[in-house]
Amino acid sequence: MADLSYPFRKAAWHATRAILPQSEKGFKMQLGAIGAAVAVGVIGIANISPDSTPVEGQDERITSYEQQIDQLSGFYANTVEKTREAWRISNIEDKATAQTEMDAAHAQFQNTAAQVLAGIYTEDGISEDAAADLLQHFEDKVGDLSGIEINGQHFADIGDAAFLHEAQEKYTYQGNELERAMDISQAAAERNDTETMFKIMSPLFGVMGVLVSILLMLLTEGITGRSLNKLEKFAQNPAPKPRKTGAFKH
Repeated sequence: MADLSYPFRKAAWHATRAILPQSEKGFKMQLGAIGAAVAVGVIGIANISPDSTPVEGQDERITSYEQQIDQLSGFYANTVEKTREAWRISNIEDKATAQTEMDAAHAQFQNTAAQVLAGIYTEDGISEDAAADLLQHFEDKVGDLSGIEINGQHFADIGDAAFLHEAQEKYTYQGNELERAMDISQAAAERNDTETMFKIMSPLFGVMGVLVSILLMLLTEGITGRSLNKLEKFAQNPAPKPRKTGAFKH
């Protein structure tokens, strides 16, 4: 699990080094600035970018997936939609047959779409940002990922795919690649949602820092030299580093 305290510790370190005052009065005046600096710093370093390092041979793999997506889009337009139209205009005595053909076409589409998406989610031969581009191409040409399901479970939106490789490492092949792909999509989406929530909440932490700073200024008439000495020592320490928590390598 990621060290969620790291962005705050590093942002506070940078803010302290940048605006450390030389007097007690300056310290009191700049407490609020520290809170604002922490908020800005957290927003900047909390964002995790997807891996964009090209993998050898990925261009051919990407082209193959793009072709599969385009073929799937064509199948939907030329087969699924046509069976739906045939069902709509069929006579009452032909409705049952038309329904059967429509259901079969849709089932074939769902199965093929699931296979294509499973390939992308489990593919470790392309970069994460390339996978994100392929998933966007799927949505542009075919439709929402959530419309494709396996045994009642819907594929999840993993955003910019920044956590795809970690999810692939978490769920190794155990006999059913479709189920593995679903697990990967759910895990990557959960990490992406957590990151999004963290970025949304970051400004609130900054606001809290400002409010706490104001409270300190109201409650403390004097800041001792010992407090400034502690702050100076903190600023002189090396930059904080993430605590090792067994997280996946990115």
